[in-house]
Amino acid sequence: MKKILIACTLIFSSFLLYSQSFNSGEILKPGHISAGINPVLVNNGLGIYLHGGYGLINKVDLGVRYGVFEGADYVGADLEWGIRSTKRFDISLVTGAHAVKYFGLDLGVAASFYLGPHATLLTGVDGDINFNDNNDRFFWWPVGVQVAMSKRTSFILEVDIPLVDFAPGIFGGGFSFSLN
Repeated sequence: MKKILIACTLIFSSFLLYSQSFNSGEILKPGHISAGINPVLVNNGLGIYLHGGYGLINKVDLGVRYGVFEGADYVGADLEWGIRSTKRFDISLVTGAHAVKYFGLDLGVAASFYLGPHATLLTGVDGDINFNDNNDRFFWWPVGVQVAMSKRTSFILEVDIPLVDFAPGIFGGGFSFSLN
C-alpha cells in the first residue's frame, strides 16, 4: 500500500507545476544544520533554490532560502514552530518573510506523515502576501514526498498547487543534506 501511495504521488506530481516550500513538519534539533538544492519549474520557466536550516532551540528552527527564477532573485527566511510531533507525523507553523522584486510575508502550516522508515509524505498550506501595488496574496497546497537515500541525504519531490487563479504553479525536486 505504501509503495502504491508513493508511486501515485510521484505520478500525480509530474503533471503539475511549481515548488517553493521544500519544508516538512519536522523541526531540526538544536544545533543541527541542513542544506539543500532544488531545481524548480515555475510557470514553464526554470529556476533553482538553495536552502539551509538551523535548529535554534527545542521546537524552533530557522530556515533560509535563495532562489533564482523568472529573471528575479528570491531571498527568504522563516522560523518554523513545532506544534505536534509523534512517531507517525509532525505538524509545524511556518512564519517568515521574503523578497522577490517586492517584500512579502509568509505564513503556512507544514505536515509530515511517515510512510515507512525511508519515505515521508509532505503537505500543508502556504500563504504569501507581497507588498506591491496590488498587495497580492498567494496561496498554495504543497504536496510532496521525501525519500531518505542515506542517514544524511534525502531526495525531495514537491508540487505546489495554486489555490488562487493568479498564483503561479511550481514543481521541483532536489536533495537535502543533514550536516551533523
